Amino acid sequence: MPGLRERKRRKTAGAIHHAAMRLFAERGYAAVTITDIAEAAEVSRATVFAYYRSKEEIVLGDSGAAIEGLRAALEAGGAVIEIVQGWLRSLAGWIEPDVVLQRRLADEVPAVAAARSRVLRDVGTVIGEALARELEPADPLAPR
Repeated sequence: MPGLRERKRRKTAGAIHHAAMRLFAERGYAAVTITDIAEAAEVSRATVFAYYRSKEEIVLGDSGAAIEGLRAALEAGGAVIEIVQGWLRSLAGWIEPDVVLQRRLADEVPAVAAARSRVLRDVGTVIGEALARELEPADPLAPR
């Protein structure tokens, strides 16, 4: 179980993300400022920037941590496909509330589309590297 500091960090990041997503849904992406997000999340602008570098990053929420969790699980070993399936199941309930809005924002805002593409690329890279390790023989000169 994470310590108090980590729980508070997650709570603050979640508050910022949820406030921003609510504002984006209500007003549209371009009409929402970082100041608006900070006020809605009851934090300072500096706090918003301490957790997220940009509005695009806020839209994608905790995707970086999710990808790192996948990377760690794959590096721990096991069948790649089973690990990825388990990881995807673990996202159920976490990603679903925002996925429709994220998709809409990606369709409407090129910067969000680019950030979303980077996340998908990173997931593909992590999985691809794990598959390469799993399928690669210990001796590259060994007959196949």
